[in-house]
Amino acid sequence: MRFGTEQTLRFALRWLPARPARLLEIGCGGAEVAAELQALGYEVVAIDSDSATVAEARSRGVDARVATWPDFSDGRFDAVLFTRSIHHMALDEAVDRAAATAPRLIVEDFALVEVSPRFVDWLRSVVPDWEPHDVHPFADVRRSIDRRFTILHEEDAPYAYRYFGEEEAPRIYQAELELGERVLGRRLVASELRIEN
Repeated sequence: MRFGTEQTLRFALRWLPARPARLLEIGCGGAEVAAELQALGYEVVAIDSDSATVAEARSRGVDARVATWPDFSDGRFDAVLFTRSIHHMALDEAVDRAAATAPRLIVEDFALVEVSPRFVDWLRSVVPDWEPHDVHPFADVRRSIDRRFTILHEEDAPYAYRYFGEEEAPRIYQAELELGERVLGRRLVASELRIEN
């Protein structure tokens, strides 16, 4: 299992409902995470807008479909996972559709605006051609989710290691942690909002 897949999977498994459960992974790429979840006994549907990565996902035996969010619909799920994908989307529409789809939301993504200049300098020293992406600030992601869900947990998560090959990833992951700065990624778990009368 690839190092990045292992990190995402380890986090998701702490928060997913018990098996059997029906999961939707949005922005699955080659569906490495979805394939691992499926092997553990979850029923997984994975979507991505790129047909080549969906073909790769299908080669892993995953029920992967070419689709965009929030346009996709296939009934109810027990949890929706945005695995490094929500930064591309219109936030309120994406979150509103997720709230209509599942009672649990798991997000792993960039938190680019929140990192310190020192971290950006360090990242540019190890990835000289790195340029910031135009993504939603994670504060906006959090605010949109908080409108429709109760946030149960949020944590910083190393992310820069994903720019490196498999051999270098563990070392860079550890270096991000040891830098002592807010790292490039964030993870968040939310549950459906219950309104008391």
